[in-house]
Amino acid sequence: MANGVHNDSIRYIYNNNVRGSVHTDFSSYYSMFSLSSTTAQQYIQCDTVERWYNSSAGGLQLAGSTIYTYNSQNMVIQTDDVYPWGFFRANAVYGTSNRLTEVTSTDTFGGTGLIPKRRMYVSYDGQGRRTMDSAHNLVANMPGYMRVYHYDTKGNMDTFSAYTYDNGWEISYRSVYTYDNANRILTQEDEADYGGGFTKMYRDSFAYAGTAVHPVYHKSEEWDNNSMVWVPTEILEYSLNANQLPSFYVIYRYNQQWDTVEMDTYGYDANGLL
Repeated sequence: MANGVHNDSIRYIYNNNVRGSVHTDFSSYYSMFSLSSTTAQQYIQCDTVERWYNSSAGGLQLAGSTIYTYNSQNMVIQTDDVYPWGFFRANAVYGTSNRLTEVTSTDTFGGTGLIPKRRMYVSYDGQGRRTMDSAHNLVANMPGYMRVYHYDTKGNMDTFSAYTYDNGWEISYRSVYTYDNANRILTQEDEADYGGGFTKMYRDSFAYAGTAVHPVYHKSEEWDNNSMVWVPTEILEYSLNANQLPSFYVIYRYNQQWDTVEMDTYGYDANGLL
């Protein structure tokens, strides 16, 4: 809602009573699941997602929908994204312990039917942690991208590296993470190489209260390559309830000075659901 007008809406449809929703944080209340993502976790195990928006003609209009197909273990084996401008499909293959090992992406662009465009392969270490995924361009019959995951001695991912292929693999993006003794993320620093060597891009830092898993402080910064300094962009300050769940937070944005731009209050039911 904005100014009393319903701007958009998402509808979730369930056809199988054994599946449902598991919400771990704010982002899990929205369908952002993708088989080819770096962390493909499906918090909302619905059969169909419908996305609606308020058109200029007035009233909610269907923008697109996603249909999920599951196997007997309730793992997604196919997603179909249907939009007015095209149709996208992803098919998944699972290996040992229901670990995703392969994803084939197809779409309707460039032809009258579904055309296979990309196949992603995923590999794991002995602890079941994803160590690499790489995509092959099926149309051009050549490598597409590669992503590599490295972990510290406690099992936390301390480095994420992305590569592109140009007559050989070239690293293009890297994220480095640090953690406290409770395995809570303290910092994330991103850097990229657009042809002139690596340069800093973004940095996030976090702080916690007691044993709470959710941070009470989150600061974001961008790198100014001309001045060679980190420039603050945003701060989020959280208040936690007795169950260590966020009950209130304030967003500050920086533009020569810190301004309060938003305050949000959250309520939960007896099961801890938002």
